[in-house]
Amino acid sequence: LEELVLLDVGLEGIEPIQLKDVAEVVLLNDAGESYSKVNGNPAIMLSFEKQTGYSTGDVTDRLLKKFDFIEEQTDANMAVLMDQGVYIDMLVEAVLQNILIGAALAIIILIIFLKDLRSTFVIACSIPLSVVFAIVLMYFTNITLNLISLSGLALGIGMLVDNSIVVIENIYRLRKEGYSAKKAAVEGASGVGGAIIASTLTTVCVFAPI
Repeated sequence: LEELVLLDVGLEGIEPIQLKDVAEVVLLNDAGESYSKVNGNPAIMLSFEKQTGYSTGDVTDRLLKKFDFIEEQTDANMAVLMDQGVYIDMLVEAVLQNILIGAALAIIILIIFLKDLRSTFVIACSIPLSVVFAIVLMYFTNITLNLISLSGLALGIGMLVDNSIVVIENIYRLRKEGYSAKKAAVEGASGVGGAIIASTLTTVCVFAPI
């Protein structure tokens, strides 16, 4: 451990800074205070924690690969006692599955109640486009795909469908009154635009602190 290199600037005449240069390394016997055994054999227990902003799944995958490398190069036996990456991957997969199922069910309900394939098709296309747009914004604002952000996407899909139904119903009403398709689309959307923005912002205000 004393020979561990902490910093090497790579300049001639400047030796690498080792642990022994900045700290005193001593061997202590703390067997009376703590000990660890795995499968009845003496063991050294290590705990790894990721830095903020990094994916737990990616960190655990890299650690497991490094464990395999250490076992190949040495006689050490590595045993993983707890891996949070597995649980997080399961949660993220479950949320993604719920998003897809929720979007599919929303489309089926739209077909049943609207009874119009064209209107349903428009909303069905808006769902993946909005999700892709949201993910692009998340990428440029350094928001990672995690349990909270994926749950937000699921909530957003539901709100998108709700708002789309309100707009389409208003457009239908204007079409029945004799408006042209283009004018009905413009007037129908602008007529309920304020109400939709207000209802959406109330939800944003509720979830923004989270």
